[in-house]
Amino acid sequence: MKTFALVSIGKDRPGIVARVTQTLARFGANLEDSNMATLGGQFAIMLIVTLPDASLADELKAALNEASAELGLTTTLSEISTDELKSKEIRPFSVTVYGADHPGIVSGISERIAALEASIVDMTTRVLHSAGGPTYVMVLEVDPPADLTLETIAAELAEQAEALGVSVRVHQAGEELL
Repeated sequence: MKTFALVSIGKDRPGIVARVTQTLARFGANLEDSNMATLGGQFAIMLIVTLPDASLADELKAALNEASAELGLTTTLSEISTDELKSKEIRPFSVTVYGADHPGIVSGISERIAALEASIVDMTTRVLHSAGGPTYVMVLEVDPPADLTLETIAAELAEQAEALGVSVRVHQAGEELL
């Protein structure tokens, strides 16, 4: 059995997920972890897949390249070591940031999270346009080190948020998160 990281990006259109996953299924590949999103009219796919018959890896790559060409996607399929996959239990914190849109919000918040030796495992950002002007919204899932408490991360991010002129909320992620 081999494990792969698959990344595809291209102009959004109907059928991308169906075609890529049909190709994987034809080879018996199991989709273990995924993240897909449309950003600025581009559709991005990130997958972790396992292939039960390692001898089919080259054929799978060729089939994915064919599907990608038909769909107008740029695709990479890279073998990864199962040692690279996290096996530890994640106890994520959810972080939401709101404020007037301006450069440096993501940089400032992510730098503080990195300084706490926590990992950002998921992040979504949006600019919401309203009569009051653009509002920047950022939602993160953060995997902290074992000794980092909710109170510590909240205090650190509140200090950074004040410097950035935004508001931040940190809470323990609930069961509804993957």
